[in-house]
Amino acid sequence: MRLQALAYISNPTVLARVACTDADERVRTYAVNKLSDQKCLAEVACDAKDWDIRKAAFNKLGAAQLTGLAQTAKDPAVALAARVKVNQETWNTAFKPGNLESKGLGNVLGAVALVDTPQPSSSSVVAACHTFIRRGDSSRIPELKDLLTRFGDKPLAEDYLNCGQSTLHQAGVAWANSHGFAVGSGAGSHRVKWGEGR
Repeated sequence: MRLQALAYISNPTVLARVACTDADERVRTYAVNKLSDQKCLAEVACDAKDWDIRKAAFNKLGAAQLTGLAQTAKDPAVALAARVKVNQETWNTAFKPGNLESKGLGNVLGAVALVDTPQPSSSSVVAACHTFIRRGDSSRIPELKDLLTRFGDKPLAEDYLNCGQSTLHQAGVAWANSHGFAVGSGAGSHRVKWGEGR
């Protein structure tokens, strides 16, 4: 019923509020897909709690709005993602060891998860995911799940399955099922453990 009602709403402020706050994922998705106002899309990209909605809004932004976000976004991940999209910064620069620490590993991973193109190298993302898992920081779990989907391979899925964090384990199961692998029990991967680097 709310989806049908949303078809008649054109006010971008209302659509942005629905995209950020509605309890129904289908309604949030419909609202962000319908939204075209750049200012409201930027607000959704910065404020939505649902990671998929933030990403959908971010990837609808034009160069002018992205340039503004690169300078003004309060979330460092959004600012970095915007800088990469408008060629003010590259992934190679962001992933350099000194830069990775100064920007914050979580912020770099958050930025990578927002940007569809350009993409960093898979090896850089996998190494960063391993480091983040070792830290045991749950603040970027939605992004880690997205990164497994986009950059993952069988070894990274095994790492998620066996790292000791339940949400990442479930993401590993989903990745394995969608790629035709069966998940069994046994010793498994021991490359990374959740929080071992604290």
